[in-house]
This record gives sequence, structure tokens and C-alpha cells, in this order.
Amino acid sequence: DDAISPFYRVNGNFDFFEKPEIDSRVIHKCNVGDSIAIVEESSENWNYFYVKTKSKIYGFILKSNFDNYSIENYSTNEYLKWNNTLKLGYYKYSQQDYQGAIIDYTKAIELNPKYSDNYIYRGNAKAALQDFRGSIIDYSISISIDSKSRLAYLNRGISNEFLKNNLDALNDYTKCIEIDSVFLLAYFRRGVVKSSLDDRSGAIKDYNFIIDYAGPEKETFKDMATVYNNKAYCLVELGNYTEAKPLVDKAIELDKSLWYIWDTRGELNFRIEKYQECISDMTQALQIESYGNSFYYRGLANIKIGLKLDGCLDLSKANELGKNEAITKIQELCK
Repeated sequence: DDAISPFYRVNGNFDFFEKPEIDSRVIHKCNVGDSIAIVEESSENWNYFYVKTKSKIYGFILKSNFDNYSIENYSTNEYLKWNNTLKLGYYKYSQQDYQGAIIDYTKAIELNPKYSDNYIYRGNAKAALQDFRGSIIDYSISISIDSKSRLAYLNRGISNEFLKNNLDALNDYTKCIEIDSVFLLAYFRRGVVKSSLDDRSGAIKDYNFIIDYAGPEKETFKDMATVYNNKAYCLVELGNYTEAKPLVDKAIELDKSLWYIWDTRGELNFRIEKYQECISDMTQALQIESYGNSFYYRGLANIKIGLKLDGCLDLSKANELGKNEAITKIQELCK
């Protein structure tokens, strides 16, 4: 067994040297030619594992379901050619050479068309070039090979969001959650889509799942400030200002660098007639990002406290930035 050297999958890639940081591993023994390969499995969700056997043949092991395995053998040269092509694609992607990455990922697909993640990688590069229709095609091929790939569904959902295919995105995120019931990023994206579809109560339910969840996945979830903000904004739109206020305060406590959280609190303060607080929050938002909604509510708040010139200038800027309601307010308040 000492002569058998597995390749360990680390952060979605394969590494020749480093083992995954996990507390327990399931060991499977699989026949590869006339040798026995030991495969260390770190997650039920992985579909492919690579091993080097005593006879120097690389086993390509496909986990078709939780109990059965099929094996295809590759020579060392075949494996290395595919692996090196894939790594070259990774490198070009990391250097933002997305077109070059697509070329390499396409070559990797030609060398190993049954590896579902090849298509995810190429889809990611297409998405980086804003070819979202192309990325959706690749993610769909990946799903046809591996119907339990939560990452393919997630990324296809994101591409669908960019194309305003919100119902398709909703279905993709729901499928992610069916595959992995604690996939917090899928709950987050589904909440965003539900808000876009005016299902604010449904969005709040998804945000609540993330807020209430106490499992280990919470430690790696980086968007808690936005979750609190988004739930607060849903409540603002529903007119529940009292419940929204502590949530947006929590969001700002977690991350003061996000302009849209200041914008949410500024709009909330306007609606509860705290005009000075609205002006302060919107000014903070505008120091980070020039956004029409922030100018709009700061303009209205300035007019409310008697600063008509300042307010009308803000409304004019809001109109320039595409805030459609601003022109009506200009005609009404800035004569």
C-alpha cells in the first residue's frame, strides 16, 4: 500500500502533495487492472478521484452513485496531458486571460469529455467574458454528466440571473438546495431572486435560514452583512420599519464598507421621517458609490428640512443616474 500515491482534491482542484484538511475519510478499494488502488474520499459530493497504482496506471474513478463505481484506465501520458492542459487553463483564468482559458478547457474536454468539472471551468471563463448564454450551455452539459453537481446548478443560476431569467435561476438554486440542504450560498442567491420576483416573504424565509443556521458551513459564509441588509430591505418594502431597523444596524456593524447597506438605512430613515439621519447615511453611501437611489432620497430629505437647492441638485443627479421617479419629483418640488 505504501507504493500507492493518491492525488488529493483540494478546493476543487487536484494537488499532488497536499491532503484535504478533514477529520475523517472513507477508504474505498477498487480494482485497477491487476492492481489495487486505495481512494481516499473526502466528500460524498465529489464525483471523480485519481490514484496512481503500483503498476503506474492512473485510475479514473467515476462515482456514479453512493454505492457503485466504474473505472476507466488512462496511461500516465494521457492523464498528464489532460491534467497539464487543465492546469494551464486554471493559470490563464487566474491571470484574467479568459479567452486563453477557454481554449485550454476546450482541449481538456476533448481529452476527457466525461469529466463534468471541465465544463464548469469553461463555463466560468465564458461567464467572466459575459457570455452567459455560452456559460449556461456548459453548465447544462456538466449537469447532464453529473446531476448532483451543486456547483453547476449554482453557476447556471447566476448566469440566468445576469440574463434576467429569474424563474430559471430560482429553479437552479432550488435544485442546489435539494442536493445540499445547507448550501448557504444557494439560499442567499435564491433570496435575491425571490426579491426580484417580488416574493419578499419568500426571500425573508431564505435569509432567515442563513441567519438561524448554526452549522460549520456558517464559518465560511462571507456575506452575512448583506444577508441582514437584504432582509431589512425586504421589510422596508413591506412597510415593517420597526423590525427592519435593528437588522440594517447589524449589517452596518458587520461591514461599514458596503454602500448599499448605508443606502438601505438612509431610505429607512427617510420613511420614518428621520431626515437628518437619512442625509447622513446617504452621504456615507455616496462617498463609496455614486448611486441614483442615494441621491434621490438625500434630495428629498434636503427638501424636507428646507434645503431646496441642495435637494433639487440631488434629484437632478438621481435622474441622470437613471432613477426614474426623480423627474416627477423635480417637476413637483423644484419649480
